[in-house]
Amino acid sequence: MREFLYLEDGTRVVLREGLEFTFGSPDGHVREGLCAATLMAAIRNVVLPEVSAADPERPWACMVQLARRRRVQTTADELAQIPYEVHLTDAVRRWL
Repeated sequence: MREFLYLEDGTRVVLREGLEFTFGSPDGHVREGLCAATLMAAIRNVVLPEVSAADPERPWACMVQLARRRRVQTTADELAQIPYEVHLTDAVRRWL
């Protein structure tokens, strides 16, 4: 998995990549009962940093630190104005 930020000029800056997680099922094949929404929720649990007490839905302070490591100057308020989205690739959607 990759986590990235789109800049105003359309440039995509990768904040983190190589994130992995394991998804299993005790009742059979992992795809049984698995849907895009469930998979996206699991992905959010992996990519979102620890929840902030101030705003448990959007821990922007950690995202600001990741952006600054990539030389993108931003603030938590600026990041809060843009959507945080999870996208599944076409290959993953076909697998589901």
